[in-house]
Amino acid sequence: MVDLVKSPLWIAVGTQLTSAQNIAQLVQEVRSNPRSHMYGSIGNGSSSHILGNHLNRTAHLDMVHVPYRGSSQVTMALMAGEITMTILDLVTLGPMLSSGKIRLIGVTGSERTPLTPDVPTLAEQGFSGFELPTWAGFFLPKGTPSDIVQKIHGASIKVMNLPDVPPRLKELGYVAGGLSTADFQK
Repeated sequence: MVDLVKSPLWIAVGTQLTSAQNIAQLVQEVRSNPRSHMYGSIGNGSSSHILGNHLNRTAHLDMVHVPYRGSSQVTMALMAGEITMTILDLVTLGPMLSSGKIRLIGVTGSERTPLTPDVPTLAEQGFSGFELPTWAGFFLPKGTPSDIVQKIHGASIKVMNLPDVPPRLKELGYVAGGLSTADFQK
């Protein structure tokens, strides 16, 4: 196992269905209109599904979960006014922000990200349990010899530390990984 990148996720709302500028306003709007708001995810069991469910539970909301088959479908549904909210990465949401059809109202993680410094964390807005980042990594078949695992890990770290890679990852909303295989496995 080799970790490559990690990133926070952003809470995005569709401006056609809500005027919320922050989580408190979203909570108020959802509570004022029971069973009329939906949140989209990239599928059952995905981070966006689990975090949306966590928001529902912690804020005592009743948003209906709508699973899609990928981030592009969720984003299009959000922009079209089919769903009120989603939780996705900036790579997906970023290009759509200039349309005015979606708005970022919160970010997961323990601190604000320099990519969206005006977007407060959920913790800052009074909601805990949203601190863990999303991540991506390489997985190798069980029983892969440790020398092969270490070789792949070393090569991955070398690539992730090339001069052009960290700035490009940052533009995309990611931070390079680099955990040891043991730490990543935990």
